[in-house]
Amino acid sequence: MVAALATKLRPASKLSSAEAAALFNRHQNELIEAARAHGELLQWEAFTDAVDAIPDAGTKQVLVWLRDLFGLTLIEKNLAWYLIHGRLSAHRAEAITAYIDDRLLPRLRPHALDLTDAFGFAPEHLRASIATGAEATRQDEARAYYADLAAKGELPVEEKALKAARKK
Repeated sequence: MVAALATKLRPASKLSSAEAAALFNRHQNELIEAARAHGELLQWEAFTDAVDAIPDAGTKQVLVWLRDLFGLTLIEKNLAWYLIHGRLSAHRAEAITAYIDDRLLPRLRPHALDLTDAFGFAPEHLRASIATGAEATRQDEARAYYADLAAKGELPVEEKALKAARKK
């Protein structure tokens, strides 16, 4: 990513300040993406260094899986870039998602509570509205309300249906 961007920006050294700035501005999005990718690489490297320092083999294995999940999720998030630039084949791209879903997540699932506990969440965090199931209850109530309206024939008519009826 950096090499491709450097190639695009190389002519800036031979341009006037205004033209160089314009060239730089045309590639702002790519610069931001490259900076983000570099930051993510630094995170992955720091994670790897920290994992290497873990003496307990079991803890180290779980953290390696977590590190791999982090790295592969980043690749999965940016698959379009990897495919377009020939860094991954379509078959390998599919394999990443399959590996995450079928191998890493099932391996990590039994350790989810321990990993969560490592963040030191206090009881007040766990009692937050989002953690109580209140939203699921609200959604269930809304579905029941609309089902009742539909059963009574009082459900509001969708705007698309009104537009279609007017066209006829």
